Amino acid sequence: MRTLMVKILWEHFKYEVAEESIEVYKPKKETNGDYSTNMALKAAKALEMDAMELAKKIGSSLEEEVNFFSNIEVVKPGFINFYLSDRKIYLGLDNTTYNVCQLIGESYNTKASELIKTHRDLKDFLSHDGIQSIQYIHSRTFSIINYFENEGISIPSVEGLYIGAFEGGLEKQIVKLIATYPSIIKDTVHNNEPEVFFNYLWELKDCFYRYHEGLFFRNLDGERLLAILKVLGGLRVLINHALSILDLDAPEKM
Repeated sequence: MRTLMVKILWEHFKYEVAEESIEVYKPKKETNGDYSTNMALKAAKALEMDAMELAKKIGSSLEEEVNFFSNIEVVKPGFINFYLSDRKIYLGLDNTTYNVCQLIGESYNTKASELIKTHRDLKDFLSHDGIQSIQYIHSRTFSIINYFENEGISIPSVEGLYIGAFEGGLEKQIVKLIATYPSIIKDTVHNNEPEVFFNYLWELKDCFYRYHEGLFFRNLDGERLLAILKVLGGLRVLINHALSILDLDAPEKM
């Protein structure tokens, strides 16, 4: 998203901006989209343009550039809210699962790890019973996937799945959280705020446990089973990476 914004601001408005200075965040209310940015408000003064007019032009340019938005909404005084299409949301599972280290980058991996491990609240975070519940997510997802792989069922790419096999609600929320993980690591570094990382893990943990309670594998087969395994596979990769940043084991059994 940030890379696209940099490209559009330069090509259409000759406005040069560093990618890391563009704020793209997840709104607190789902009604405000999957992502939102205030970039038009920040750039309007330098471009001597009305913020709402600039936001509309940025939004139109984004819609012409890519086709993974179901809607782009401009709201006063100049915010741009992005609503991703279901297909884009679930394709993000493949991107994060297969490319998490590349998406984050070695430099951010190192900086995030150093920042988080030296934070004053790390001791409380690690001593909290919740850290074991985060490790359990890796153990449980590994166990489930390993079981089905031994039965000859492997996790396909999202491209090979019927998008309708995925469910909305909590499952979709987890998929969105998985997709935002690389941005969470980068925001942790940019803003020098390890709390961003900690809060993200707690939110993901709470979502997983509620999701896991509703899974009954004996009643599942076909595309629906593969869709669930895809979500669990994404979680396993993400949690493994998060635990490595904390220098903690990602156990296969607990």
